[in-house]
Amino acid sequence: MGQEKDDTIPQREVSIEDIGPCKKKVIVQIPQRTIQTARDEQYRTLQKDAVVPGFRKGRAPRRLL
Repeated sequence: MGQEKDDTIPQREVSIEDIGPCKKKVIVQIPQRTIQTARDEQYRTLQKDAVVPGFRKGRAPRRLL
């Protein structure tokens, strides 16, 4: 149909530990820069549609979102 956006996060390190007979502990480490970029993109999307009293649409400061 349309183009699909690739939402996969490049993972640096994944480790799996046994902590019991039926339990596993999964540790995923993601670079801070990757998380920061994704968070900034989500704030920009939210800021466009946010309606905050006292501010014009799309002009609310990030700390209020």
